[in-house]
This record gives sequence, C-alpha cells and structure tokens, in this order.
Amino acid sequence: MANLAALMDEKFKKMLHDINTNISLSLKEVTDCVCEAEKRILMVENASTEAEQRLLALEKTANELTEHLQDFQNRGRRKVECH
Repeated sequence: MANLAALMDEKFKKMLHDINTNISLSLKEVTDCVCEAEKRILMVENASTEAEQRLLALEKTANELTEHLQDFQNRGRRKVECH
C-alpha cells in the first residue's frame, strides 16, 4: 500500500510539473504576442500623430494660399474698377 501511495505521489508530481511547464510556456507565448501587439500599436499611434501634425501644417498652408488668392482677386477687382 505504501508503494502504491509513493508511486501515485511520484506520478502526480510529474503530472503537476508537466502542467506547470505547459502553463509557463503558454503564458510566455501570450506575453510575447502581447508585447509585439503593444509595439505595433505604439508604431501606429506614432505614425498617426505624425500624420495629424502634417495635416495641420497642410491645412494652415491651404488657408494661407486661400487668403493670398482672395487678396489677388480683390486687387484685380480694384484695378478693374479704377480703370
């Protein structure tokens, strides 16, 4: 009976060790995937921020060009009206 208990104890220890090993490997894989996803998200966020800054600069340039064009149009009208 003692031999059976010792044998079962040894089997359970090995089984628990195997389960812990599998869980550890699975957790490492999940952690690696999460880390990779976080890196990709950060890259997208950085690219998005850069694109937003470029868009703001382009909007400012477009507004300035619109103002210049309107100024030229107004000058052209005044010249036509004066002559």
